[in-house]
Amino acid sequence: MHLPREKEPVELLLRLPVAGRAGLESLAGVTVPSPSGAQVPLAELVEVRRGLEEKTIYHKNLQPVDYVVGDVAGSAESPVYAILAMKEKIAALRLPEGYELQQFSAKQPERADRYAMKWDGEWQITYEVFRDMGLAFAAVLVLIYILVVAWFRSFVVPLVIMAPIPLTLVGILPDTGRWGHSSPRPR
Repeated sequence: MHLPREKEPVELLLRLPVAGRAGLESLAGVTVPSPSGAQVPLAELVEVRRGLEEKTIYHKNLQPVDYVVGDVAGSAESPVYAILAMKEKIAALRLPEGYELQQFSAKQPERADRYAMKWDGEWQITYEVFRDMGLAFAAVLVLIYILVVAWFRSFVVPLVIMAPIPLTLVGILPDTGRWGHSSPRPR
């Protein structure tokens, strides 16, 4: 519905009461207008067949996929900790075909004839951001070293000056636990 004071159309949801849509018999009695204006019951327009609905087949990049979706809650809210813990357990799995389930973080599996697993979504974004930031950090360290070597005309002095730089990572890297997961300590 369009209202004069609304920027976007207002959505209306018309719905029968639960009793009117609880079974096929009650739905068959619902009428809809025909082109001539006469009310026609749905029973005259629909053929009811009982059976199983075919499952949806999903594809990504022209490859067949099955999606497993999950969310993390509790003491470790970040999916990084959960995924790192699951990676080891999944790597230990042996498929009936006898090979290890390959896991991918940033690229798609090349082959479709073997089972493989692609960590996607928030994990892929996190993985790519940290990978790219790590490469940028390393490139900047090399550039700083070259500039300081040129300035002081020494290869040792820049190493002394740059020695504290790795200590800046202390605030970024986790300080407790295997994957940075800090659990409450008993008192």
